[in-house]
Amino acid sequence: CPLTPLLFFHSVGDLQRACHANEVKNGDTVYFNGGSLMWKRSSIMEAAERGCCGAIDADINDAYGNDRDGVSRSPRAGTGGAGGGNYSFQPYAYPRAALSDWERVMCKATIEDYRKHFNLKIGVYVQEFSISAEALDALSVFVNKHGDIYDQGLAFGGVNGTAVKNIHGDGYWNQRYMGRSWDFVARPSKEMTPLKPEDHHLVQKAIQAGAWGQVGTIYEVMDEKAGALTVPPPREPCNLVNTERIFF
Repeated sequence: CPLTPLLFFHSVGDLQRACHANEVKNGDTVYFNGGSLMWKRSSIMEAAERGCCGAIDADINDAYGNDRDGVSRSPRAGTGGAGGGNYSFQPYAYPRAALSDWERVMCKATIEDYRKHFNLKIGVYVQEFSISAEALDALSVFVNKHGDIYDQGLAFGGVNGTAVKNIHGDGYWNQRYMGRSWDFVARPSKEMTPLKPEDHHLVQKAIQAGAWGQVGTIYEVMDEKAGALTVPPPREPCNLVNTERIFF
């Protein structure tokens, strides 16, 4: 039987940019690191180390208030009261109907809007060696609660239902230094154009120059202004119909 092609991204922001660059097509199955959806409340010590005011978290929490489940959101707690602890989820991770009026003004589109626009099948993964039990619990509950969006679930390569003790982190690890942030102003449209074209094409050129260049490029677009850069055809023809497609 035919294999299902999968597209992998560092972050949900990378997925958003690929959609605008016409590198994602209708019906694609996509995965990105679920840590890019999360936000962790800073401790006083962590805030002090960054030179930030410890009251910033409280101010954000007051702005968002409490959700309909009675759980404080800072920006938004995604577990509905089950686990999660200090981990919360960004507004763009939620169904649009769950956002407040203020959040809808601030966040023009959520991942749900892109799922509907491209008829995507969405899943998330994590770096298993860098995710705490608390973060894994928060992400698992969140994905299960919003299964209409994340219908491919959470890909976790560890023992089912088990996390290693004494591990700290959200599973995003060093991908946070490569993955791009969500663009709060962008939204799906009939005519999609790249977000920050110079940045996008710089990344594409770097991918093509590497050893994984031919695998890392998704869809060819003849006009460089319209999306992905055109990849020269391989010297020897090969059948890529059932080949997994990976994008970094």
